[in-house]
This record gives sequence, C-alpha cells and structure tokens, in this order.
Amino acid sequence: MPIVIRAYLLIHRGCRQLMKLLKQDLIANAKLPTSIDVISNLQQSISEGVASANSLASQLETDAGLTARILKLANSAYYGRGSIETVNQAIVLIGENDLISLVLTTEVMDALRFKNSEFNLQQFWKDNIYAALSAKILARHLQRQSAQLFTAALLRKIGWVVLWRANPAVAAKLSDLIKDSSQPEFAVENDFLGFDHANLAAELLTNWKLPSTITEPVRFYLNPTAATEANKQDACILHLADLQMQAILKAAAPDIDQIQWAEDIVGLPLEDLLAETCEEIYRHYDQMTQLLLNYESPQSGQVQSAI
Repeated sequence: MPIVIRAYLLIHRGCRQLMKLLKQDLIANAKLPTSIDVISNLQQSISEGVASANSLASQLETDAGLTARILKLANSAYYGRGSIETVNQAIVLIGENDLISLVLTTEVMDALRFKNSEFNLQQFWKDNIYAALSAKILARHLQRQSAQLFTAALLRKIGWVVLWRANPAVAAKLSDLIKDSSQPEFAVENDFLGFDHANLAAELLTNWKLPSTITEPVRFYLNPTAATEANKQDACILHLADLQMQAILKAAAPDIDQIQWAEDIVGLPLEDLLAETCEEIYRHYDQMTQLLLNYESPQSGQVQSAI
C-alpha cells in the first residue's frame, strides 16, 4: 500500500468516534421510502403465512401512491398485459412475494434519487440488476426465498448511494483509496470509515423495518462465513451474485478457484450452476432494467428514470 494512503488511514484510525457519528448521520438523514411502513407490515404478514391475496390487496389499497405504483408495474410490458385494473389482479398476475419485492425496490430507488456528476446512479442500478437477477435465480436453485434475495441483492450496496448523496467528498476520497489499494474493498472501507458499505446498508434497511431475512444477508454478503448459520447460505448467495455481476461487467467468467469454499455452503458445484445462471440473467436483464429504471411515476404520470 502506498505510504500516502497508509498515513491517511492511520490518521483516520484515531477518529473512530467521528466516523460513528458519520454513520449515525447517514442513517438518520437517509430519506425514508414513502410507503415503507405498509410494505414492512405486508412482508411480516407474508412471512408469517397469515395473509391472503384479498387481505394483502386491502392493505395495499389504503395507500393511493402504492396502489398506483402496483398497477403501473402490473401493466408494464414486462408482464405482457395491459388490462390489470385492481391490486388483487396484480397480486394474482405477479405473485405476492415478487410484487412486494418490486414495489419495495422501486420505492427505495425513488427515495434515493439524486444527481452527481461523479456518480452515475442509473449505471449503478443497471449494474446491480445483474446481481439481483443472479441472486433470484441462485435462490430458486437452492430453494431459498428468491424474491427476498432479489431485493437484498439489488439493495446491498445502497450504503454507497447514501454516502455519495450525503457527503460526495468523503465518497470520492474513499473510492480513490480503494482503487489504489491492494486490500479488499471492505477492509479499506473499515479502515477509513470504521464500517463498510454492506454494514451501512444493513443498518439502513433495519431502520426501515425490513425483515432480518433481508438485512442480515446484506450485512454479511462481503464475508458470508461470518454470518450466523441461519443467514450464511443467503449471504453466500449474495456474495456469489456480486461476483457474477463483476464477471459480467468484465465480460469474463467468475474465478471458480477463488470461491471454491462456497460450494460447502451452497451444497452444489458452482461452475455449472453459475454458467446456467448467467444464461438466464441475459434472457431477463433488458426487460427487468426497463421495468425498474423506466416507468411512469405514479405521482406525475411521466416516464421517470432512477437518477
């Protein structure tokens, strides 16, 4: 590590209290998604198995903005229909888990919208849709909660969005340190901030009352072996999805030798599984990107982009 960077990190190791305050401020000042209370209550009902399609529809319809968002998603080209008129019909078409996942992710994307010439937010979401699709497909193969892991994978890096939004100077400096360091990304982040982007994302999602089945895999996706047994496999799925996203962006295959340890956690040979997953990602990527990044805003009726 260059001596300038080493000195900079040593200086900041003496400012951990300030970094804790920064983390608290980032969480406190992050804009709360508009309908997060309704969504978190619905997720709880679904996870407990006490919600019927009719009861879910009744709860969703108490929020006019949420109802409008759901109908626009259900009538999008992705689902090939243009005649969905009620929330109940949307639930039947999309499925309760996938519908809540889509509503939650688009709500968060709206809440975190901002512009900065140094951070391309739309490209950030485009890149992470690869990971979200990967996580969903891997979860299906491994008989895990595919909709929740789609959400977790898409939101696992929102710590970076919040940091760029609140303090672009710190975010830019940290980005430079990561580029110039041979250390893992999360190690540089922890040295500089006292926490990493996954931990910040998990704290944000916890603050927004999302279930631990989303927050804990996000918290440990950079280091799945540190997760509890209950969350280890899901954290590993997010880790693999992240590696697959990086490989796709580099137009290369994931380095199986570096992630051989994960086979013991997922219980399947990784090389064939990731190859099969990659083919399915490409089949769905364009339509999912169109669905999430270009839709009519329920508030304005105009086509919006998540930037």
